[in-house]
This record gives sequence, structure tokens and C-alpha cells, in this order.
Amino acid sequence: MKLSFLLEQARNGELLNISNKKFTDRVIISYANLAMIELYNRFELASEEAIVMLRADIPKTVYTLSSEDPDVSVREEPLKDHTFKTIVAAFNEDGTQISINDPSDPLSIYTVTYNQIQVPLIEGNNYISIIYSCNPEPIEYIEDENNNLVDQEIKLPTQLLEAALHYIGYRASLAIDSNSQNSNIYYNQFLASCNRADALGLVASSNLPTINVTERGYLWQEEVVLIAWM
Repeated sequence: MKLSFLLEQARNGELLNISNKKFTDRVIISYANLAMIELYNRFELASEEAIVMLRADIPKTVYTLSSEDPDVSVREEPLKDHTFKTIVAAFNEDGTQISINDPSDPLSIYTVTYNQIQVPLIEGNNYISIIYSCNPEPIEYIEDENNNLVDQEIKLPTQLLEAALHYIGYRASLAIDSNSQNSNIYYNQFLASCNRADALGLVASSNLPTINVTERGYLWQEEVVLIAWM
């Protein structure tokens, strides 16, 4: 979906009767980012796979799923800090699923914090695969040399446009009057739109892959090469 389309729909719809000079493109984009966070929390819209290279050569058992840990990568690049949301599943080198936070399983891994895992030494494995759900890529306000907003593709399914617009209307109404009945109306419409999309199966959530690692898009040669399975 194009950013320009979202802005046009917001201005000609939810913001038409309440719009004033406060609602610049920059402000509407900030509301749109909040809407996307809400929608990504309600629907598993994106997931990714990270590789944790196990370090048996040094006494390291805790790994951070962010760019600060050199032993964690996505597509051979550091994991972007803002994209990680929560761990969904873990697999060892042969594709067998690993337990998470299971004290009855001696090979279980544990979540130390929301983005840190503790991994006991799993013999015979040089790496483990972590499936995690993602936060949305933030929409950036970018201007060209003429100070015009640069259009861009945003990662929001068209079938959730209505819900996003209702949420933008909700935030805009709150900005004008925190006690406004309009804000309650827009928020209830947002909830109804989400429930309708869910009930009708309009949004296919990211599915957890259950097949072998090599079948999910990995090529393991002399070094790890990661190709997104999404």
C-alpha cells in the first residue's frame, strides 16, 4: 500500500470533519505508525528467522536478539532492534523443535528478558534457529529537495486499511479533545473492523514453519547463508 493512498483516505474520510492545521502529513504519519503497531499486535503480520551461532569456545550462554550481539544474524546481517517483538519457536540444527522455558527438558532454552535467550550447550549443534514475530517497519517522514513528501510503500495489508483509518481518527479526536465522544466511536469502529477481518479470515497470519531447516530456505555450506522463508 502506498503512503499517499493512506493519507488521501484519512483526509477524505476520518479527518474530513475534524481536520485542522494540526493534522499535517507528519502528524498523520505518526498516528499511522501507532495504528500499525496496534494491528501488528492483533494480527501476526510478519515473522522472521534469526540464526544464533553457539559459542562453545567461550563461556557464553546468553544471546541477545538485537544488533548488539555479533553471534545473532538475519540474512547475514545484524538483527534490527526495532523489528523484534517476541520469540515464537526455536529449532536445532537438524530442524527438531527446541523447548522454550521448560524446566523438565534439559535441552530447553530460556527467555532471560524479552529479547535475550539463555542456551545451554546443545552438543552437535553449531547454531540454533529462532523464529520470532516482528514489529512493523516505521513509516518515515521523508521530503525531497522541494520539501514535498516522498511517497513510499508501507507494509500494511489493504484489507486492514479500514481499521487503520479508524485508529487514525481515534488518535486525531483525542488530540483535539481527550473527552470527545468521537474518540470512543472511532475506537469502537477500530475494534469492530479488526474483529470483522479476523472473523472473515481476511488476514492470513504468519504461519510457523514446521519442516526441516534446509527445506525452509537455508543453504548451509562453509558458512551460514540465510534466505528469508517468508
